[in-house]
Amino acid sequence: MYCNYVPLGSNTRLGNTPKALGAVSIAAYNLCVRKIPLVRIGLFVAVLPIIAAFLFSVINGGSMFDEGSGGGGYLWFLMASLPLGFFIIVTGLIVNLVKRFKS
Repeated sequence: MYCNYVPLGSNTRLGNTPKALGAVSIAAYNLCVRKIPLVRIGLFVAVLPIIAAFLFSVINGGSMFDEGSGGGGYLWFLMASLPLGFFIIVTGLIVNLVKRFKS
């Protein structure tokens, strides 16, 4: 089935190359297609609650593991951030493998 969908910012005469999209679209293309280090972002997302709990306990005092008065409440976010971070890491590894075998 043929679809007539044309993305915003694309120029049908020049094709959908980064040079034909304009300055803002070139920056978005470089950021989204070429420059995103998904593995590093995934690692950061996975350990972000640990960093937040540590910083909260350093700034306000108390234990990092105390949920009542310390930053221990942030550690509950590990239940969401670890699977999400793992998914982003796996996606980044797959994208890197596809780019390596494509070129």
